[in-house]
Amino acid sequence: MPHSKRDDGAWLPVIGWLGAIAAGTSAPVPEGISGPQAAHVARLLHAAGAAVFGFLTFRALRRSLRIGRIASGFGSGLLGGLVLTMSEAKQGANPDRMSELGDAIANLLGVILGGMAAAVTEARS
Repeated sequence: MPHSKRDDGAWLPVIGWLGAIAAGTSAPVPEGISGPQAAHVARLLHAAGAAVFGFLTFRALRRSLRIGRIASGFGSGLLGGLVLTMSEAKQGANPDRMSELGDAIANLLGVILGGMAAAVTEARS
């Protein structure tokens, strides 16, 4: 993948998305939200947010480092797993939030799916 001036801002969407994740995981959970249905919705939100992170990270790695799809997929999975696991740990330290293993698993699955989606869409273009 050739390098161009357009590639210099490849990490801006990733940084912006990380800001959104940090804001969302720092806010207290609104009162009245609990129970199994809330947990399922939370897991879906975790997976969706992580998928966006994986997608954006894959593209940033490809554009900024000009590495192959396999390396970008591995890198986005590794980076996403690390960052989102740290995010879960941060939630556990916040008395208004809680960290759950199911959320961490949803994050990891989402990152993998997002990276795969980025690889597939890039292969088709």
